[in-house]
Amino acid sequence: MLMVHRRRPVESCRTEPEVATVPSLVAPTAATMTDVEVLPAMDLAPELESFRKNARHNATSSVLVVDGLPVVSAEKADKLLAALSKIFAKVGQLRYPSEDVGDGSGAADGSSGRPPIVIPRDEAGSTLGFALVEYVDAEQAAIAAVATNRFQFGRSNTFDVMNAADVLRICSVADEFTPPPEPPVANIVAEKRINLKGWLLEPRGREQFAVRHGLETDVMWHDPVLPIEKDYGRAHWTDSYVVWSPLGSYLTTFHLQGVALWGGTKWEKIVRFAHPNVKLVDYSPNEKYLVTYNGLEPERDDPADPKAVIVWEIATGMKLRSFVGPPIMPDEPLPWPLFRWSYDDGYVARMGKDLISVYEMPSVGLLDKKSIKVPGVRDFAWSPTDNYLVYWTPEHDEAPARVCLMELPSREELRQKALYAVADIKLHWQQEGNFLCCKIDRFTKSRKGQFTNFELFRVRAKNIPIEIVEYKEKDDVQAFAWEPKGVRFAVIHRDTPGSGSVSFFSMEAVSGTLKPLFTVEGKTCNQLHWSPQGNFIVLATLAAQAGALEFYNANDQELLGTGEHYMCTDLAWDPTGRFLTSSVSFWRNKMENGFSIWTFNGKELTHESRDELYQFVWRPRPKSLLDAAAQKKVKKELRSYRDRYEKEDDELRASRASRKAAGRKALRDAWQAYLDECEARRAEEAALRREARGGIESDNEDDYEVIQEDVTDVIDIQQEVDTSRKMLDSEDERD
Repeated sequence: MLMVHRRRPVESCRTEPEVATVPSLVAPTAATMTDVEVLPAMDLAPELESFRKNARHNATSSVLVVDGLPVVSAEKADKLLAALSKIFAKVGQLRYPSEDVGDGSGAADGSSGRPPIVIPRDEAGSTLGFALVEYVDAEQAAIAAVATNRFQFGRSNTFDVMNAADVLRICSVADEFTPPPEPPVANIVAEKRINLKGWLLEPRGREQFAVRHGLETDVMWHDPVLPIEKDYGRAHWTDSYVVWSPLGSYLTTFHLQGVALWGGTKWEKIVRFAHPNVKLVDYSPNEKYLVTYNGLEPERDDPADPKAVIVWEIATGMKLRSFVGPPIMPDEPLPWPLFRWSYDDGYVARMGKDLISVYEMPSVGLLDKKSIKVPGVRDFAWSPTDNYLVYWTPEHDEAPARVCLMELPSREELRQKALYAVADIKLHWQQEGNFLCCKIDRFTKSRKGQFTNFELFRVRAKNIPIEIVEYKEKDDVQAFAWEPKGVRFAVIHRDTPGSGSVSFFSMEAVSGTLKPLFTVEGKTCNQLHWSPQGNFIVLATLAAQAGALEFYNANDQELLGTGEHYMCTDLAWDPTGRFLTSSVSFWRNKMENGFSIWTFNGKELTHESRDELYQFVWRPRPKSLLDAAAQKKVKKELRSYRDRYEKEDDELRASRASRKAAGRKALRDAWQAYLDECEARRAEEAALRREARGGIESDNEDDYEVIQEDVTDVIDIQQEVDTSRKMLDSEDERD
């Protein structure tokens, strides 16, 4: 590569692109380049202008710029020129070869009066460290460039050889970069004019859910007063399962050729992403991007054009970048999602061996063009509200395990904690990003047992203080869950087999003090499910054939209700926190497939049995457009709203009940009318029946004589001889 560190010839190239000021870049004959140069460019016809450009390009393509020469005084210039002439004459045919090289200043004795090698000099006659070498044609120059580039000239000089045409092209580039105008990219969603939020305008504010059973996939409306109503559905809509986008705008279906996104009130296909055999997808939080993964092993993938993982832009349907997938371990689950998004879709990160790679969106280029080196990193997680990233590393040699909180893009470490005797760490962010919980499983001193404690980071407090909740070795901690939109959390722990407790704690405030609230003892639950709006929580026992549900109010610390769903496998709250669904999936149980919908206080509203029920998923809702003040006002005036909506529900129930009663009465009346019609027809046909029976009144039962005859049929006769008994004969003693 040419190291253009001596500015004099470069500046000359910038001020005069025609290079008429550089003698060795002039065309080979006086009648070509020289004559064309004196003609004004504006007076040339298009054909002559094209010829002029081609002639200049051909002339400069036969000239080489040789950098890396020693800087010598005027007395040694001739010796340097002679040495260069010997080197470059061996690798190609120089133009105008001359036996007498001359003084090297451009006045050598040749047939044309111009030497093939020119060494530019300064005012004192010293060389500038580079030379111009001219060959008979561009082909010879190209051969010479390959042969002499990186040639070792003396002890401390190495040739950097480049074609003069390339040098001029580089010199013509402006000092300040002006990005080219971006080509117009079609917004697929905007072009189709599909209202992705139209379902939110439903008059009664009903919730939607998708249910997949057998070959059918249905999108249903749920109302606590009205029966479940089908909005849209069809057979073979998806080949495997469906996924809602985080804000509920799209329903994703899987197909052999890729995935498709559906939406709008008419459930139109919005965009399709061609990625064969997709198995998993993951949306960015704001639905700008989509990641698809087809499970292709790294050994079978092409690193130059990977096919395993692809990042897409949803609005345009464009493929942004593809990646090689992770190695597939038979005994280890896939760490999905492979790429984890920041809260604002600005970054996406991926964990590799001893590093975390953070990519900027939408370019999907490495942040600062380098990954974050983290030896032995095991897991990481983004804050749900800030560009904070937390990761942990295990113990290695004498170094302790470490939890580190980092801010991006500055990569500043905000807080770190060293930990010892660590077996495993789980990272749990609170929904509002105010707190971080690290559930740490630790070894005992003998390293034969384990115990659990919780390290709680107050992320927004000064210096990020840490509080600790410890449990003893005999306490088996089974579950941890933050309260959404709150400062509380719950823990399931048991010190004796078969019976456990659920303890509730409060962080009080951003910079408050950890406070134990209350404990519910004697419970067999193994799962915690907070309502998305907080306060209400379900303690669930989901194991084998169990399915016990307990609905609690955390504010009042009271049990609201209980329920049971036999063989229940899954629980899911709707996004408003008013309803809970329990379901039995065909994937885990082949019997009792179906789902039940409960209120937040444990009242079962409906139960639907569905053969081969594979999936039940509520449709997410977007974030509220009301600010904190508006939401506070609504809560303050909630009673007036509640009275109005309860009145509407009561009227709807009464109307529905009256419609049911009217329907039942109509059925009874129709049945009675049918009976009356049959009786009238029977009376009209009485004479015909009497005549057909020879004068006997068919309607009078006394005119009939009942004759009963018993018939016995002998089917078979078999004779059996008991050979175990002794037969009597004349010689028997009893005779």
